[in-house]
Amino acid sequence: MSGLVIGRANRPCDRLHDQSQAATSPKVLQALILRKEGCRKEAGRVRGKPHLNIQISDLINKVREVFIETLDELQWMDGTSKEKARDKVSLEQLSCLVSLDQLTPPPDQDTGKAGKAHLDPGPELPLMAWIKKVLHALSIKEQIGYPDYILEDQNDKLDQESASLNFSEEKYFENILEILKATAQKSLKKLREPVDPDAWIIGAAVADAFYSPNRNQIVFPAGILQPPFFSKQQPQALNFGGIGMVIGHEITHGFDDNGRNFDKDGNMFDWWSNFSAMHFKDQSRCMVYQYGNYTWDLAGGQNVSGVITLGENIADNGGVRQAYKAYLKWVERHGKEPRLPGLDLTHKQLFFLNFAQVIF
Repeated sequence: MSGLVIGRANRPCDRLHDQSQAATSPKVLQALILRKEGCRKEAGRVRGKPHLNIQISDLINKVREVFIETLDELQWMDGTSKEKARDKVSLEQLSCLVSLDQLTPPPDQDTGKAGKAHLDPGPELPLMAWIKKVLHALSIKEQIGYPDYILEDQNDKLDQESASLNFSEEKYFENILEILKATAQKSLKKLREPVDPDAWIIGAAVADAFYSPNRNQIVFPAGILQPPFFSKQQPQALNFGGIGMVIGHEITHGFDDNGRNFDKDGNMFDWWSNFSAMHFKDQSRCMVYQYGNYTWDLAGGQNVSGVITLGENIADNGGVRQAYKAYLKWVERHGKEPRLPGLDLTHKQLFFLNFAQVIF
């Protein structure tokens, strides 16, 4: 741990944020975007977080972009509800979360060399619409890896987590009671404290991912950011079929039979039009019927409950669809990946192979 601390007054990101508020020229914004991305990388290095966070955020941006595009394809959802859905996953202001692909054009068709970053919106696209298109950050919040305070030398928050515990090496049962008591006290204490929107809802070592509807937040602990879900050494087909599908799964939870009852701020609010709500229920009944006809041999041939599993089934179907479309867009931009030696499988097949591996 470096122990280096950047004071708020000296943070480059804060100065860039102030500058971006007054930016009116695409060229100025282009410079700010490039500097923001560098600022973000530097912040990750200084705080001790690996570039893994940047890579996962970039994957989230790619899957999120496909989700927003898919909204336009829905025939059963009206324009008003689509706009509300976009608001739930779209940003209204500038952010450090910039997709690297959006700053790096594809290679020139004639020379094969990478083109120069060109973010001019052109005369047909208003500036604010262009900003929203280039900067795909979310109303939906994200947490990746672990909270920053774990590696901050001057932060005693981690020590405070266990300060009230009094363990004994010889009394296992009493130790369990200590944990239960401390957990109950921690929960009761929250009744008299302001809500902390940045608090982590799960430990960093958990090999799972989560969506919180009343926070409108997706969480990817460090425990799941490893093979087979993700590795910077494995082909992108595996990454999109693994953690990419999980990302799409969690985002879709915000619009399943439970998550759809919450708005972009995490408030329980019916933002759906009557038309869209009615057709959502019709579409859901179709999925309930489909999964309700599956049987499970290990359970004596019993049928799966399509009602109980509806939320997960919606998330699985939406997640794999978004991740696959995001991978195809990645291939269009970067080209096909070389085949893995010894495997007679295309990368499209590898995508679904890893999807099957992580889903089961």
